[in-house]
Amino acid sequence: MARIARGNIFVWEGGALWAFEVSPKSSTRKITDFHAHHAIQVTLALDGEFRIHLSDRVLAGPAVVISADIAHAFEAEGSIAILFIEPETAAGLLITGGILRDRTAAVLSEDNAVALTTVIRDQARGLNLGDRDWNRLGQQLIGSFIDQAVHPSADARILEILRWARTNMDGRLGISDAARQVGLSSNRMSHLFVEETGLPFRTFVLWLRLAPCYQSANDRTGRYRGGGVKGCRA
Repeated sequence: MARIARGNIFVWEGGALWAFEVSPKSSTRKITDFHAHHAIQVTLALDGEFRIHLSDRVLAGPAVVISADIAHAFEAEGSIAILFIEPETAAGLLITGGILRDRTAAVLSEDNAVALTTVIRDQARGLNLGDRDWNRLGQQLIGSFIDQAVHPSADARILEILRWARTNMDGRLGISDAARQVGLSSNRMSHLFVEETGLPFRTFVLWLRLAPCYQSANDRTGRYRGGGVKGCRA
């Protein structure tokens, strides 16, 4: 069988990052069979191009997000990176509710795609990084997606709640506590938060609580080390 790509695969609990080069000189057709993963797939064109074939349409880069368990075929050439994220993790829930908004797939805006591909292009060029570097890159990419998942809100009350939550990580972050910050009932605040950000408030708080755990996962084997990390609680 002809080899048509070379690259690195790095795995940690809850995610994986693949970066590879598909040779343009290969005469082998560079498209996979239709398949599905129980993971959110984020495909990024570094110095290459790709197409995602779905059952009803074809999506092209520079960055495409596919929901978990969606059948697709993948066609690529040049330098490509793929980030896989388990849908049940806090990051996965945020991406599903915030970026995908329950759609099967989505193409990221040019600005968002450039921000994400730059993270890898500038730091992973050459595909010769060590385990700690790949883990750091993966977590950095997930963090970039989380920032995009919480869509900017024009409502001053939600902006105040977001600011309050991020600066009170060690305190109570319940719905009633958030509602009191802006003089709303818990029920009204909960609905308004979803309308403005696309995410339930509890899911947003879960990510804030778990973010230190994701960032601490940088040992040599890439194994998740949540226990004992300050701030690592749900």
